[in-house]
Amino acid sequence: MPKKLVRDLIPNIVKSKEVTFKNLDDADYLSALQDKLMEEVYEFLNARSENEKLEELVDIQEVLDALVDQGNWNSSFKLAKERKVAERGAFKHKILMDSPEKHKEGCLFCEIQKEADLVYEDNVCYAIKDKFPVSPGHLLVIPKEHFKDWFQTPEPIQNHLMTVVSKNSPLLFKRGHI
Repeated sequence: MPKKLVRDLIPNIVKSKEVTFKNLDDADYLSALQDKLMEEVYEFLNARSENEKLEELVDIQEVLDALVDQGNWNSSFKLAKERKVAERGAFKHKILMDSPEKHKEGCLFCEIQKEADLVYEDNVCYAIKDKFPVSPGHLLVIPKEHFKDWFQTPEPIQNHLMTVVSKNSPLLFKRGHI
């Protein structure tokens, strides 16, 4: 089992000699919280029942609360949230924005995506089954925004793509989707 951040009472619940626990310093804790947020979001996106979705939303909220606490943002978080809602609104009116350049002419990946078996999509990228897989679970994870090459892709998007690969391939493979 890989290392992962767990809730505070888990050491009292899990009684296995194969599992160890340690307290993290602030820098490692922040990094673990960020990883945990991604984990919980992906678990929410892959939840099958309404109860599973609710449980994952609770976990996401708990991680967000911990991130606010860790950043010492408690006093300014509410004000920043209110300011953002006043300036840009909330998400209550169910408004979806569409971009006319979803598929760029001459882009090989846009052409592949049109006919591919889509297995995952978010606002940054999509993952498709490779037409000629090298191994089971082989996916192509492609950013929606167009970049000249990998080296021109901003680091946060590179990191997101790699997270999608590492989190989704095993989940999809395990659930029999690929």
